[in-house]
Amino acid sequence: MPLAPPAARCRMPVVIAMLALACSVTVARAADPGVVWPVAAGAGLTAAERARFYHLDEGGEIIPLDWLRALSSKRTGRPFMERLERIGFIADPADPAGLPVGMTTRPSASLPGAPLMVGVTCAACHVGQLEYRGHKLRIEGGTNMLSFDDFLGDIGESIAATVASPREVFAFLHRLMQQKDARDVLARRRGGAAALFAKVPTLDALAQRGATEKLLAAHLEKLFGEESARPAVDLVAASSPPSAPAARGVLGRLEKLLDRGVEDVRMILEKGESATEFIERFAAGGDGLVAVREMVGEFRDTVILLKAREELLVKIAGQMRGTHKLQVTQGGPGRGDDWAIIRNQILPPEAAIPVIQQLKFPPLWGFGRLAWLHYDGNTNSVMQRNAGQSLGTGAMFDPETHASTVEPRNLHELEQLARKLVAPRWPEAVFGRIDTDAARRGSALFATHCAECHQPLADPPLYDVAPIGTDPLRAEVFAKQVGDRAFRDVLAEAADKYLTAAYDRAGVPPAERRAIEPQEPQWRDTGKYTTRDLASCWASPPYLHNGSVPTLADLLTPAASRPQRFWIGHRDYDPVRLGYTHLEGPIDRRTVDFPAFEFDTTQPGNSNAGHEFGTDLPAADKADLLEYLKTH
Repeated sequence: MPLAPPAARCRMPVVIAMLALACSVTVARAADPGVVWPVAAGAGLTAAERARFYHLDEGGEIIPLDWLRALSSKRTGRPFMERLERIGFIADPADPAGLPVGMTTRPSASLPGAPLMVGVTCAACHVGQLEYRGHKLRIEGGTNMLSFDDFLGDIGESIAATVASPREVFAFLHRLMQQKDARDVLARRRGGAAALFAKVPTLDALAQRGATEKLLAAHLEKLFGEESARPAVDLVAASSPPSAPAARGVLGRLEKLLDRGVEDVRMILEKGESATEFIERFAAGGDGLVAVREMVGEFRDTVILLKAREELLVKIAGQMRGTHKLQVTQGGPGRGDDWAIIRNQILPPEAAIPVIQQLKFPPLWGFGRLAWLHYDGNTNSVMQRNAGQSLGTGAMFDPETHASTVEPRNLHELEQLARKLVAPRWPEAVFGRIDTDAARRGSALFATHCAECHQPLADPPLYDVAPIGTDPLRAEVFAKQVGDRAFRDVLAEAADKYLTAAYDRAGVPPAERRAIEPQEPQWRDTGKYTTRDLASCWASPPYLHNGSVPTLADLLTPAASRPQRFWIGHRDYDPVRLGYTHLEGPIDRRTVDFPAFEFDTTQPGNSNAGHEFGTDLPAADKADLLEYLKTH
């Protein structure tokens, strides 16, 4: 992110311990009869604002969109963009490009033809969906079950399978040219290449078309072998923003490689047939030598860029999952270890830390009033944390100059849209009617057992970890030193440099910067956890800061009795226990349309201990308290 999932993910202000969500929202049906949308009376997002929140670019450049559409998924054997629910994305039928909620595009800052690059935005992680008896309740601002591990892992594995042989690369280029936009872009640069790859589906089919084509196919195989033996281009450095020196750009190397192959290309036509006969088979007119050169150049460029993109994703995935030298706890859907990802990405290797503090994507409603952000209240700077999140979800950057593709004005707009999100009201038409008498009794129990800590405050108290008893790693890891310096100071310095460079590139004047964020940015390591009110806590399972408890009913049981292993990634809701239903395992991930992940509470950072408040209440009182939380 560096991807952090994502990190990563516009995880605006957050907080700990147990739950969070709700508000005054009516429910209306969307165009899809199976989808129920939360629509607030006089609040929330308009249709136009929703489209912006779902797809506004933060600066991410993970992979060209036309590549993603042309890739065959290594895991499914089908086109990559089919059934993105398998990764945890939510479909957005209203998007003209057919992108799921939270997926963005932007013109590349460095690749040939400036193709649209795929990124992610806040909504990828902070728009959830609960499903019950065929109904789908969209929760804007809730926790989504997106798995960045699966998203980046599948892309990386699919690219690796594509670049494993010249035949796979050729077939990929043919699929690419079946997309009109991609074909038009290439036709403007290399008309001969666009014509050939559009007409010929495989490398073997090319060799069978004529003498020149047979020589061309053999030459492509030779070039593939030569390029496969070379180190991959480092796109994190080479794909710097346009202001970086041209010598560092990947295009400079590609142009040199094209020049290197001219004489070999000329020999293909000399040994084959006339240039006129060759070009007539693939285009209405032109020069045969130019056409062959374009074909060879595009094939070579594609091999180079596929290898480079695979290398980049391997690095990103390694930082998300930890390298072989670092301990790692898999995040799975709905979680990410942002701080380890950011730290391991912006600091030297000797400062790297284990990836073991996976955090739940927190709900967003109500965060706008908070003075300090995150589960441990470690910063008051929305823009610095969001710039870091953008770097952690795919923005390209130069660690030497701190230049990046981060879009600060878009980050600010997303922040303003997120402040409009409202917590959903319990949908009685879908989940069942609330027992008002039980809820009234539960209200008194809430006031006695919960309200003291969970209040709607701008600056809620910080609590020592030991008395709460929840997993301590999130509070501890952020405070780990970088040599003789506090990580908070190193992070604050880097965040300031990246955000300042982003402001400069976007032409944001000083007055506008102060208007965007008036207060002086501060970072601190508290070593403690903070809380939030429990508005609509029913709508954003699982619970605790690390998502280690699947339902609110489980949270009201002693830690020793809570589920030690359970499957997450699915969206099936239990309106009685208030959380995700229990799925019996084992589950074959190839047969389900969700990122099935077995949560193991014995892994570092995954403890479901602590927060044993109310666990000794009688069963009837617990039921009343849960009934009240449907209304809170």
